[in-house]
Parts: sequence; structure tokens; C-alpha cells
Amino acid sequence: MENETVTKVITLDTHCWGLISSSDDSLVVGLNKDEIRIIDLKGNTLKSIQVECASYLNNLVYCNDRVIYSDYYGKAVYCVDESGKQIWQYTQDLSGPEGLCTDTYGNIIVAD
Repeated sequence: MENETVTKVITLDTHCWGLISSSDDSLVVGLNKDEIRIIDLKGNTLKSIQVECASYLNNLVYCNDRVIYSDYYGKAVYCVDESGKQIWQYTQDLSGPEGLCTDTYGNIIVAD
């Protein structure tokens, strides 16, 4: 891609730490340490999910209408649904989880 161009700039009202795209032309944004926001490509808020995280929300995965995020300082990985309800948390044997991804089978892979 030699002719890369910026086609859209979306300005938010707070600092954005993490950003991923979902399957329905929306973006999932990690804002500071307490909010995950789902926005459309015009920047309109579709959903706001309040969370508690000891770290900035920069590592996110969106899978099956759920957001999975890592908390480096809290030494945990969390999964919440779009209403903000915590589905699960994983804390065993983690020293500082950072990167996250999923494979084609839905397994969650954590860089710790």
C-alpha cells in the first residue's frame, strides 16, 4: 500500500488507549481505566460499558458479543458482555497479562 491515506478521524471526549474493530462495522474502544465504549464509524456511542481496571484499557478482544480485556497491574483477564455484566475472570498464574487474541476455535491466548 503505497498511497495510504487517512479517510476518517474520530474525536472522543477522553483518552483512547485500546481500539479494535468488531464484526458489524463498529469499533470497541478502551477509555482510561473504567470504560469500554462501542462506537459506530461516525463516532456515535452505541454502548458504554463501565468496568474497573487497575491498568489502562489498551488490550481488548471482541468475540461473540463479549469484550475480553487484560489488567496488567491487577494480574487478571476479564470477560464482560455488552451490558457490562462480568461473565468470567481469570487470575491464576498471571504476573502481568498484556496482549490478547483469539484463534479460529474461540480460544483466548494471553501474553503474560
